[in-house]
Amino acid sequence: MEQIKKVIMNITDKIENSCALGAIRQGMIMMIPLLVVGYLAAMLVNLPVPAYQSFMHHLCGGRVEEILLCVYSCVNNFFSVFMVVATSVSYSIMLRRKKGVYESTGNIIILVIITLAAFVGYSGIQYKDFSVDKFSNMQTFNALLVALISSEVYYAFKARGLFRMTGHGMNTDSVYIEAIEGIGPAVIIIGFFALLHQFFSVIFGVDGVQELMEQMFNHLLAPMKNGLGAGLIVIFLTHGLWFFGLHGHNMLDTVIKQHFADVTAGIFSKTMQDVFVLLGGTGAMLCLVIAILLFAKKKGVRNLASMAAPTVLFNISEIALFGIPVIFNPIFLVPFILVPVANFLITYATMYIGIVPHVITEVDWTTPILLSGYQATGSWRGAALQLVCLVAGVLIYRPFVRIYEEQSQHRIARDVKRLVEEMQQEEKNNSIGVLTKREDDLGHVARVLASELVEAVQNKEL
Repeated sequence: MEQIKKVIMNITDKIENSCALGAIRQGMIMMIPLLVVGYLAAMLVNLPVPAYQSFMHHLCGGRVEEILLCVYSCVNNFFSVFMVVATSVSYSIMLRRKKGVYESTGNIIILVIITLAAFVGYSGIQYKDFSVDKFSNMQTFNALLVALISSEVYYAFKARGLFRMTGHGMNTDSVYIEAIEGIGPAVIIIGFFALLHQFFSVIFGVDGVQELMEQMFNHLLAPMKNGLGAGLIVIFLTHGLWFFGLHGHNMLDTVIKQHFADVTAGIFSKTMQDVFVLLGGTGAMLCLVIAILLFAKKKGVRNLASMAAPTVLFNISEIALFGIPVIFNPIFLVPFILVPVANFLITYATMYIGIVPHVITEVDWTTPILLSGYQATGSWRGAALQLVCLVAGVLIYRPFVRIYEEQSQHRIARDVKRLVEEMQQEEKNNSIGVLTKREDDLGHVARVLASELVEAVQNKEL
């Protein structure tokens, strides 16, 4: 067991030291405010209670409903654009934190501008039938692809000194120099993605990598009916993509709606998955949050779960996924997939046998647990089935929560040791700095320790 823990720790360290993976996680964390606002607006609009729907429709002549739809559209229709910005900025932050590469604000802004232009070009904006749907939350894979490649190439040029401006005087504005040095990378990066779009259009007849992947998934799932095999494949695909930072449900949304939207076609459907499998959102995050609140011993871990609890009640899982974190965390890989699979098998079996009625009506995915189970099946047994799946999920997550706490404690002890060694080295060199102002991992550890010390003093725990 100890050997397995060491392997998990080594994998975690490698993931944490990757600027690309760190940028994906950091970028998604930055998107949490927008995600929560957009999803809450959708929940307020779509709550499946007839009296509530009538009230919202007539409230202020329907203007409140229009405002909520506007909020949702502002977030979702341009989500990929925001994702490009967040990921490219996060890449710069990761370079600073992991490799000590300090880039000026001007260079970061130039990178963001170049990346946005590359994303627009890759989306095919020159065509008359171009739609803003190319910038929606369904295009997050394209956004991540463009942002990561653009950032890698831009900083590779910077590191090698290519396109560096020389011979300028002291009076030359630094931002002007950075802008001139950015011309070469801009031509190469924007030109590359415009060319890449043409390549996929001519060779495969698609707009890009994501559409090609969607066609592959479509060919895989099209022959299958709404049965056991189709459900398992969809769950494995979506959660496999999610675990590596890709929004699995957005990438497969078109395929799932095309083949599994009809609740009368068989046991498995999009609504069945949303209501009974994904309790609390992707990975059944409500099960993990409850498992942490019930069984975690560390206050810090329980605080993370407490922050995510209000949103997972409405199946908004991003705070838990990226805050705990679950994404890119090898400790949670097994339960992240196993819990949805277990929920699916329990639900499929009970509906197949006839213990619980089949889903008879579509329910919006933001509808909270129990209400969604009752609405989907028209029976109290639907809500009872959700409770059974919830308990099963909590029990599956429980041992992994214990392992997660042990690994977190080990990592904290290691980081504190590194911090002490750094302080001792600074004292030896007679060059003591302010550790809390550092932008690397040690600076983060120093700020966390300082914050916990202040809290302990305020609570009179010391």
